[in-house]
Amino acid sequence: MELLDGCSLDTFITKSSKLDEETIGLFSTQICSALAYIHSQEPPLIHRDINCRNIVVLADKTRIKLVDFGLSIKLEQSVSHISASNPEPKGTMPFMAPELLGGKDDSSNPHYSKSSDIWAFGCSVYQMASGELPFSECGNRYNIPEQLQKNGAPRLPNGCSTELRAFYDCCTAREPKDRKSAGDLLGHKFLALFESPPILCDWENIRLLSGEGAGCADIHEVLTDKQIKCATKTLKLQVQQGDQPNNASSINAITSDRNLCRLRHDNIVKFLHIAEKDHATCVVFMELLEGVTLETYIDKKPLAERYIRKFSKQICSALKYIHNLDEPVIHRNINCSNILILSETKKVKLIGFGLAIKLDNLVSHANDNSATPKGTLAFMSPELIAPDDPINRSALYSKGSDIWAFGCSVFQMASGIRPFDDIKSMFGIGKKINEGAPALPTSCSAELSEFYKFCTFKNRNQRKSATELMEHDFLV
Repeated sequence: MELLDGCSLDTFITKSSKLDEETIGLFSTQICSALAYIHSQEPPLIHRDINCRNIVVLADKTRIKLVDFGLSIKLEQSVSHISASNPEPKGTMPFMAPELLGGKDDSSNPHYSKSSDIWAFGCSVYQMASGELPFSECGNRYNIPEQLQKNGAPRLPNGCSTELRAFYDCCTAREPKDRKSAGDLLGHKFLALFESPPILCDWENIRLLSGEGAGCADIHEVLTDKQIKCATKTLKLQVQQGDQPNNASSINAITSDRNLCRLRHDNIVKFLHIAEKDHATCVVFMELLEGVTLETYIDKKPLAERYIRKFSKQICSALKYIHNLDEPVIHRNINCSNILILSETKKVKLIGFGLAIKLDNLVSHANDNSATPKGTLAFMSPELIAPDDPINRSALYSKGSDIWAFGCSVFQMASGIRPFDDIKSMFGIGKKINEGAPALPTSCSAELSEFYKFCTFKNRNQRKSATELMEHDFLV
């Protein structure tokens, strides 16, 4: 193993008594990132002994490393924490989840899961915030299970912020299914409070990645004055001559992009920071990704169903995440050009959030000055082409319109071509969309065909949600 210069988080806390919330946020972000990584492997890896002694704070006091994987195991659904020869649970008792220490049904053999790692991480947050081990008041460790089943996770000390308490509650819900995943926790408001921007004040363009076209935002690879390589998207805001720097359109555009900086999911490009160059220009900093778009990857050739399944599951997972946020986000431009396949891992990243918006039930797809739909026509749902309300021609986007566009991406993976690729006129495409989604090739399996049908019902109320699609036989 690599040689690390530092001390355990347990020792670090002992020296400091307890940690301030900025330090808790800094360390928690890194622990969550490590958990999101191991939990996303195929098959997933669970640590099984997350605690402050198994987290090393490096000498610079800002970076941490997760160590001691002696009890870690690959996860095939779930694994028992008890060996056949030893009924004692493996791990560190004060950090064990309720389901590992016996509950209402002690006859069932409890199992480790990703959620038990999350509980243990939550207990580490407790120790950082309080300076004490969880359940230290119990004295004998064998009293912990009774105390845990009676009262649940220990309460954070007085003085902790509302955001930290909400974050802690997401980790330590009594039921495993109610705990947030590591990926979801990375998007929590508490962690967003303490993220350090990738720049101090300046950056240097290295190369143009895309742009230089009418209506296109320029995207560059840059090196910041913190020596961090990332991608930038330069946005020209729509302002009129004489507008003040704080005009409403500028503020709305900047606020929208700042909201994207809070998104944290393994299959969504990570937005790092937004800088305002002047009142008409802002620059969005994103993680630098090496790969090709799904459209390029398809290269006009149908994909094997195992790849359609692999990619669809990741896209669907990203949609489930943004659609189920407390303030849901809709992408508004799902298509194969806005889905990136990473070069090394073939992992999917959803990109192209230029039209994304927070969703208050439904939002118009048209701005105040134009009835033209925003997005990519061939991937637009029927309700965006011909609104149900003939008086109000401003059609409404919804989560269902994202699902339709995802279904169209499934069609392109299965057929090798864009929907309605044989129709050249915009009017003709719009007319065909109103008639319904194109049929999949007859060679597709029954499971894939049904999955596609659930995405592309003409009536958006009949389309399955991303959460429901994740449970479909084709993905499972």
